[in-house]
Amino acid sequence: MPDFFEPNAPFSADKVPPKSEQDRRDLQDFFGGTASPPAAIKKLGDFGRILRTNGAKNVAAYGFCWGVYLSYNCARKSHSLLVGGKVTISAGGPFTPYDAVAVIHPAMLSATDADKLTIPLGIYISKDESSDEYNKIVDIIGKKSFAEKNDKKNYTNMFHGWAAARADLTNAENKKESVVSTFSHN
Repeated sequence: MPDFFEPNAPFSADKVPPKSEQDRRDLQDFFGGTASPPAAIKKLGDFGRILRTNGAKNVAAYGFCWGVYLSYNCARKSHSLLVGGKVTISAGGPFTPYDAVAVIHPAMLSATDADKLTIPLGIYISKDESSDEYNKIVDIIGKKSFAEKNDKKNYTNMFHGWAAARADLTNAENKKESVVSTFSHN
């Protein structure tokens, strides 16, 4: 998996969520620099192409939160790659090396990203994501030539981050709805 923050470090977990105006500025600077979606989208696309060049027959990516954007954009036209959300959805447009992408509790969700998809999408939101954008995306991908291969679920009982770093696997409901639980049963 590519190091999306190379050569820098991830944003400090102590500052999430931002507790001060300075923390908010620092987070904006992080997304404008180290975690710039366009740079991460390029890394994800390059990584998928390397997998293909090395003989991978099926390549997919899934992302949480910010990483959703990346997978979505690389998807503009078997290995699975875990990245963040916003980045992941951007990996699914024209000339994508990926066969499918999935996004879990995606940040920066935008129906306009779905217009560019050329491959199937799995989309899984929590009560904290925009259900309006989710419904627009579901409508858009439902009209694509690959509509029958898409998957979706609105986890109205879960919070943003339930399937990743913020998961509380000691909570029975959170554990039941976790991605680990879902994928272990399929």
